[in-house]
Amino acid sequence: MLSYLKKLFHQQSYVASALQASDQKGCGKRAYQKASVTVEAAFVFPMFLFLMMILLIPLRIMRAQRRMQAVVESVCKDCCQYAYAKYTLLPLASSSLDGIFNLDSQEMEVLKKMGEYLPYLEGAALGEFSAMRARDAAQDRHIEGIHGLKTSCMRENNMIVIRLDYQYRLPFSVFGKTSVNQFVVSSRRAWVGKDGMELPIEGAKKEDDEEMVYVGRTSTRYHLSPNCHYLANDARAVSIFEVGNLRNKSGGKYHACARCGAALGSSTVYIMPSGTTYHSSLSCSAITAYVRKVKKSEVEYLGVCSYCGGVH
Repeated sequence: MLSYLKKLFHQQSYVASALQASDQKGCGKRAYQKASVTVEAAFVFPMFLFLMMILLIPLRIMRAQRRMQAVVESVCKDCCQYAYAKYTLLPLASSSLDGIFNLDSQEMEVLKKMGEYLPYLEGAALGEFSAMRARDAAQDRHIEGIHGLKTSCMRENNMIVIRLDYQYRLPFSVFGKTSVNQFVVSSRRAWVGKDGMELPIEGAKKEDDEEMVYVGRTSTRYHLSPNCHYLANDARAVSIFEVGNLRNKSGGKYHACARCGAALGSSTVYIMPSGTTYHSSLSCSAITAYVRKVKKSEVEYLGVCSYCGGVH
């Protein structure tokens, strides 16, 4: 009996030892799995932040460029407006100074030389002013080396050109490049108008000065007056009772005018050789539209009317 109890005790001890070993092995495996997840998270999250930063860099560059472009457009527009004051007031001031100080020819020559360099000085001042305004408007600490050395003011064709060059510094080096070169530009013509008009070609006539004449739909002559006797005679008076038997030059019948035909009050109507309608009055707008006003050069080959042209 004692031997049986010893044997049973040894079996229980073995089972307990096996269970304990199994538990220890499972705990180690779970601990290993938790540690691996922590390492992956610690590696992926910084990579995610790095990629997001890379994607945001172009957007920040575009935002800064848009703000600076708005500044140069505003400054350029204001300069174009102020240019009018310069071209109207400075000539008066120059003539006044000449009269007050009695400048001689040598002194006037010096002023003339200064005037030649004035556009370059104005361009430099305008570029520096624009750079200062753009720097304040951009509000980006990555913008460096901004300058307006390529800005010009009234050098050619009264044009004002504001150009700002700058560098946008990257947060980190990309293939050895630490910054991106950028520029913004605005170009407008000063509001100073234009002196005179283009000279016409010698021998050519202006369109507004060309003589205008009048013709009927089938006229063989052009007329100097729309009320010429021959133009009026194109409308022939006939009886309302015989108009149904008459034909125009094309062999077609005459029908009542849609404008005045319904207001017939007499037995006399008016027709035209090439028309298709008869009228109750010579003042009908359809008859008035029959006479066209054209350029003399277009119908000069017809010859002038002997009645209104003074040839009898």
